[in-house]
Amino acid sequence: MTLRYRFLYRDLQVLERHIVRSETMIQSLPEYANLWIPKAHWLLHTAHDIWQRGPSRLQTTLMNEMKNSIFKLGVTRGNFLNPPRDCAEFYAKQSDYDLQNFDAEFGRSILKSDDTDIIISGPASTFHDSFAVRLLQQTGQIETTMTIEFLKSIQFHSTRIAQEDYILVDQAVYTVSRLIRTPTAHYMLLQLVAPKIQIDSTDGAYYVLADQMHDTVRLLSLSDASSITGLWVVQDPDSNRLHLVPKF
Repeated sequence: MTLRYRFLYRDLQVLERHIVRSETMIQSLPEYANLWIPKAHWLLHTAHDIWQRGPSRLQTTLMNEMKNSIFKLGVTRGNFLNPPRDCAEFYAKQSDYDLQNFDAEFGRSILKSDDTDIIISGPASTFHDSFAVRLLQQTGQIETTMTIEFLKSIQFHSTRIAQEDYILVDQAVYTVSRLIRTPTAHYMLLQLVAPKIQIDSTDGAYYVLADQMHDTVRLLSLSDASSITGLWVVQDPDSNRLHLVPKF
């Protein structure tokens, strides 16, 4: 029992330092100041769990944990004779009901740039030195007389993505070099940072190396169906890692 107590106390001290560091990093992001609400109820059970099973690994809690109540309701509807089927049927019907009762705002475009600042605008012919404009012309996306606008940011799924931000596209990490709007479309010029995200096997954190930068560029045409994820990036002071946190 003495050995267990000493191990438990040491492990909890290490865990506490990790939790404090994690919350400090999250609170350093101004955009999270009024959004992130720590949910640490599981800490009440940590001591007993470690005493029973040994060191804790990869513990986390989801901000949308409340969604579990839907699945709990679903599995109880069939007297537990076939929980997977009952849960699937209930969730499908509940989702159908929710979709049919969303207000009109839900049906509007999820890609917005109406309220963003315009860095510069004018006919495409005036930006003959712009690499992004040349790519658009070479691919037939724009004509020389078409008016284009270079934007500071866009809103995608209510998430702000600005120039020089990091984003995830097709499992690769890019920085946003340019945001361009034409009368009919939006485009991103991207610079490749890492072809694939790395995962720390100890704590499950997503990261890329800070000294990774490639010459690969990509021109991406945006739509409501685009598969992109905005990322917060936090520099690890003890290494050359850039830790990645998805924007909500």
